[in-house]
Amino acid sequence: MKNFYWGRRELSKKICLIEHTALNNQTCTLRIFIALLLAFQMLLFSNPVLAQSPIPEAAACPCTQIPELRVGDKVPAGFWSHKHLFVSQGDTLRRDFTEHKGKMLVLGFWATWCSACLKNQPEIESYVQSHTKDLAVIRVNPNRSKDNLKTIEKALNGQVGKFTGIGFKDMVSVIEDGYLQQLFPNRGFPYYVWINKYGVVQLITYRNLLDQKFDKPYID
Repeated sequence: MKNFYWGRRELSKKICLIEHTALNNQTCTLRIFIALLLAFQMLLFSNPVLAQSPIPEAAACPCTQIPELRVGDKVPAGFWSHKHLFVSQGDTLRRDFTEHKGKMLVLGFWATWCSACLKNQPEIESYVQSHTKDLAVIRVNPNRSKDNLKTIEKALNGQVGKFTGIGFKDMVSVIEDGYLQQLFPNRGFPYYVWINKYGVVQLITYRNLLDQKFDKPYID
């Protein structure tokens, strides 16, 4: 029995020793954590530039914000030199609008699933041919249409082309566009933006005004 009590006392001492050691370790760890936290706070607040300087906008967002243009606004300086992806006679190429600067430029936004967009094209082409010195019309198929080169080719070589009389190799258009879509956001098709020879947005409409039924709109 004495051995039993003696053994229990020894065990109790060892347990206390272990608990004391563990407590000391926890206390030490806590002290180290507090010291590191205080050191970090001192470093942070001692350098106001590090603590308060915002992330530059360009670094925060690599995308370029393009403002929406309205009637009366002038197109940005880079508008004429911006390179666009064109489809022309079945091939693709990149080119800008510099050759049309100084003319009335009409951007005609369209989609393969918009029958009115394509049915208007022959009359628009006829109108342009009569006013080549004063007028230029560029078709624009934006990303919003959900079209791309493959869907355009399939549509114009298929039923859409048969219905409208416009084949894929007849089409000249900006395709897969994001830039012009941001400048002139639209919710429907067809959609026409008239930009005068001074680079000012003169008219935005869903109606095709390049029609023989109308007088020459804004053309001297």
